Amino acid sequence: KYAKPIVRPSGNDGLKHLTFKMVHEGEIDKTKFLSFMKCADDMISDIITEQDDSLKDFLKTLGSQMKTFNIVKFKRDKIGNDVFIDLGDESEGTKKMFYLSGYFLTSFSNGGLMIIDELESSLHPSLFRYLIVELLKHSNAQLIFTTHNPIALDMKDLNRRDEIWFTEKDGKGKTSLYSLRHMRGVRKDRKLSTSYLTGAFGAIPNI
Repeated sequence: KYAKPIVRPSGNDGLKHLTFKMVHEGEIDKTKFLSFMKCADDMISDIITEQDDSLKDFLKTLGSQMKTFNIVKFKRDKIGNDVFIDLGDESEGTKKMFYLSGYFLTSFSNGGLMIIDELESSLHPSLFRYLIVELLKHSNAQLIFTTHNPIALDMKDLNRRDEIWFTEKDGKGKTSLYSLRHMRGVRKDRKLSTSYLTGAFGAIPNI
């Protein structure tokens, strides 16, 4: 049974807008959201979202479709003092988890298909794995993602071989798509990332 597709935001800006809207309007459970974010930084204790429309006339003169600036600040408890840090000043990993949170939590609750390019970018390998583990806890959610990180190949407890696909371009720029399942002679105890990096599966750049 296939999950129903949900709207796929365009890039990090689209994901950021989606998550801001959901948090600001209470569309996702705040406790679940903070639990998700604590995986990136366990000192996060709250989030503040605001909309600033003071520059809407200026944005209009620039031809921008934006009417407001979305302001996101994370609260941290440090030695009894509350510290608020703007999302723009956070690490790239924390930003990425914020971008993904609305997408993932909505899919977990309502079901749906997520399509994400380079899921692992800016994420620690443990966070990358965490997202896959959480996804597998929700049978109504599906994920298609691209990655350049071979560590995904070694998640044998999470990925079946028919779920791993490679892409390779020929000399004319034509891209072929093929599955690990169809490759012969790949032993179950083989470390797939090492085999991939040595060219056993193709789909590597010609350097």
